[in-house]
Amino acid sequence: MKVAVTGAGGRTGSLVVQRLSKRPGMEAIATVRSVASKTALAQKLGCPESSLRVVDIAASPSVVTEQLTAALAGCAALVIATSAVPEMLPKPEGAPPGPPSFKWKEGQAPEQVDWLGQKLQVDAAKQAG
Repeated sequence: MKVAVTGAGGRTGSLVVQRLSKRPGMEAIATVRSVASKTALAQKLGCPESSLRVVDIAASPSVVTEQLTAALAGCAALVIATSAVPEMLPKPEGAPPGPPSFKWKEGQAPEQVDWLGQKLQVDAAKQAG
């Protein structure tokens, strides 16, 4: 069975790909956000290039849908392991104690990645069949 894993360049996604690849009868199609992540994942897991796809979840919705639909073609299942990755902001010197503050890269805030990006993934999976 062919299973697509989005967010395969992250900790959870790479573990899912690794585990799926060890199971008889399973083929993992790993999607990552960049060519650099694709190269790193291929080296880390020893994945063949044919099982890796670049899909930039932060791109425009039409581009994401097109890339995802192509990546999901022939897959029987989808594992969504994408998530927004925050960067903790340093506290100013002498600031009172309190919860940390975060920022996200442009176009990669939780709403874009965790809500809209995952909705696009589900819609693309439906479109791919």
